[in-house]
Amino acid sequence: MSWTVVIYGIVPLIVFVLVDMFASLKWAVISSIAFAIFDVLLSYYTLGAIDPGSILALLLLCILGFVSLRKGDARWVKLQPVILSVGFALFVLYFQAWGQPIVERYLPFMREAAPENARAYFDDPAFLAKMDRAVNALVADFLINACLVAYAAYKMSNVAWLLIRGTSIWVLLFISTILVMIF
Repeated sequence: MSWTVVIYGIVPLIVFVLVDMFASLKWAVISSIAFAIFDVLLSYYTLGAIDPGSILALLLLCILGFVSLRKGDARWVKLQPVILSVGFALFVLYFQAWGQPIVERYLPFMREAAPENARAYFDDPAFLAKMDRAVNALVADFLINACLVAYAAYKMSNVAWLLIRGTSIWVLLFISTILVMIF
């Protein structure tokens, strides 16, 4: 896994919090949008393709940044990851329930991206079944993450919100991975 996976989407929000601490809301919104554009370019450079998630995050940041400026309330920008989490949960739920399951859909990409010595796992039906259960767990992970980040956006400081935004999804993914392995 590339280190860039960990920072996708969070750098613009870190910039937002830092600039908001030392400057105005206007400059915080503008600088976070600039870094979101950089995020799209970075994801294009590292993935070799346009990442729809980065584009969606940028568009939401632009819209919610505008609303924040109009209302004079930074909370709107802080709701961007909440909307993204709910959107990703609905995306995963749709494909798992009614479309082509995500593991099946992206199996060729995952096999290609995996290290050479791990590619044999993608031929093992038991491994693929566990991956499918892990993808199902993503729906709950994303929705719980959305609730945690929304709570932090409304009730906590910018720094506490950022900490929860930056860590909660990884903690939830870790817990759900352990549960999928056990059960």
